[in-house]
Amino acid sequence: TELGCPDSWKAFAWYIQGKGHSQTGSPSEAIRCFEQGLAEEQATLELEVTLRVELLELLYRSEQWSKIMPHAERLLALASEETTPPSWLPLVLLRQAETLANRNAWPEAEKLVSKLCRDFPEWNKADEADYLLARCCIARADFQGARERLDRIVLASEGSNATLRARAGWMTGETFMMQRRYSDAVASYERVLTIPGEEYWHAASALQIGVCAELTRNSDAAIEWYRRVQDRYPESPFAKTA
Repeated sequence: TELGCPDSWKAFAWYIQGKGHSQTGSPSEAIRCFEQGLAEEQATLELEVTLRVELLELLYRSEQWSKIMPHAERLLALASEETTPPSWLPLVLLRQAETLANRNAWPEAEKLVSKLCRDFPEWNKADEADYLLARCCIARADFQGARERLDRIVLASEGSNATLRARAGWMTGETFMMQRRYSDAVASYERVLTIPGEEYWHAASALQIGVCAELTRNSDAAIEWYRRVQDRYPESPFAKTA
């Protein structure tokens, strides 16, 4: 990219440089490289697709919602020209639906992710789609429907995404909190504490157990849980609140 390689190499050079940055924890630099690669006129269609899919994931992780939609729409347009659905299509549909959800466009998000679940039932990220559908259910106050989906995630095999299982368990507790069913909420949060290695969600759940105790006027238990958050998870964002 600095020494003047042939034009036909430039987009690929930016792609390789971007992959390097993404693998070494420099997402902003990776995004810059991928965007530069797309700007090269000699990029092949195959490389354009690869660059846009990579960008979609990085923009999603960095919550740059306004930048996601143009890439998603371009990829969906390219997918519509294929005789069979490309392997990356479910991911694009999910990220587009999540972007809509984060814009509070819940009906549109639910319609899109429902189609995703229907068309790609064996997709390896189906649990992420289920989690988004649960969020859509919560948005229209269907707490039981949300819990059914969240429970499927939490009860998945131990080899599945532990972070998503923990987050789903915490969200289950939140649905009970919204209904002031504090004992059920505590049971959900306690279930999160049994998932190994998820310190962030352990701290979040321990804090909420303390809140439930406080709301049911059990001050001693509340103080005990708040101190637990401070003592066990002092670096978590929940320690100050505790």
